[in-house]
Amino acid sequence: INFTYSFLPQFLYIHHYLFFSTFFFFLMIRRPPRSTLSSSSAASDVYKRQQRRVRVTTKDEIEAAKAEFPVIVVANIADSSSVAFITFDSVSKVKRSQYRFFHIANPTLMAEGHQDKIVVFKQFDEAVEVFPAAEVNSAKELSEFIQNAGIRLFDEMGPENYQDYMSRNAPIGWLFALPSDAASDAAKEVVKAVAAEFKGKISMVWIDAAKYGGMASRVGLKGSKFPAFAVDHQEKHFAFDEKAEITQAALSEFLGKYIAGDLKESVMTEEAPAQHTVDGLTTVVGSTFKQLVQESDADTFIEFYAPWCGHCKKLAPIFQSLASKLAPVEGVRIAMIDATANDYDKKAFPVQGFPTIMFVPKNGGTVVNFEEDRSVEGMMAFIKKHSSANFDTVKDEL
Repeated sequence: INFTYSFLPQFLYIHHYLFFSTFFFFLMIRRPPRSTLSSSSAASDVYKRQQRRVRVTTKDEIEAAKAEFPVIVVANIADSSSVAFITFDSVSKVKRSQYRFFHIANPTLMAEGHQDKIVVFKQFDEAVEVFPAAEVNSAKELSEFIQNAGIRLFDEMGPENYQDYMSRNAPIGWLFALPSDAASDAAKEVVKAVAAEFKGKISMVWIDAAKYGGMASRVGLKGSKFPAFAVDHQEKHFAFDEKAEITQAALSEFLGKYIAGDLKESVMTEEAPAQHTVDGLTTVVGSTFKQLVQESDADTFIEFYAPWCGHCKKLAPIFQSLASKLAPVEGVRIAMIDATANDYDKKAFPVQGFPTIMFVPKNGGTVVNFEEDRSVEGMMAFIKKHSSANFDTVKDEL
């Protein structure tokens, strides 16, 4: 089933993570995850009975598990009272739904280099990764090792792996690529090659731009040309130059600067109008939000709207009338911003629906939500109550 924007409630556009998580949730309930167990296999039957970690006694059992599951975590630790084993046991309880855990009863069953180790076997990338038992100090440290080892260096983002990437809480490098496109195929190879350099620091994924290219703007890209690449983390995004070719050297340098904190955050923004304010109403975009709202020397009454929102369309002439009436007042700005096409500080200005209207005192005062009568009179009374401006010029209007 191919979902397009028309199949999803429009409110999902408020925040790109909300869209992705809801989108993949609907797909997940229709498609089994990669690690779904086959009830006919011996390894699956044993694991289902144990439901946590399995004690294996033969090489055949180890090989069967390696063949059955995409990722298995094996503790080759003889001393079950050791810190390493106890930590392994506790981690297996927490992560048993994600990975399959096994304990070797006889350390000689594994290769000599794997004794006194916690070993991750996987069916992709580097087939084996080890963590020396002597270096296990905490469950957090071991969990991070398993999570980093158990995820592909570079993979298509989909319902099977979405939660794996999100649960890491690591920056994600998004490559938007077109199918059957030479440039996109070349970009995939570049990202795959660079991924190993930033393993454990940035998760690398690609997404089908033909289906979901509209979401590129949610990670700081213009979305007008593919392939395109951006890093996104905690509502901050950093776009690779969309006019430049994605080469291994250029991408490695870009990601190195990101890790070092030397990249300027990309701002999703419409083009700022030549004249910000017309007939008292100020149009704010992503690139002018800080100047005209957050750090303004005027009190700002701002509407966050969406172009498709019926209530916003109904409010538009009323809001324009309010702006026109307050145009003569110095120190008050009536403004509006398309919240679906422009970035703004979402923590300071939490928008849960459209329209959302807020009063922002000058010089970064405490933001006040407007939840009263949306008539000209109701909004003017609210502004007069919270603003320090002189309203003598509109006295007769109240």
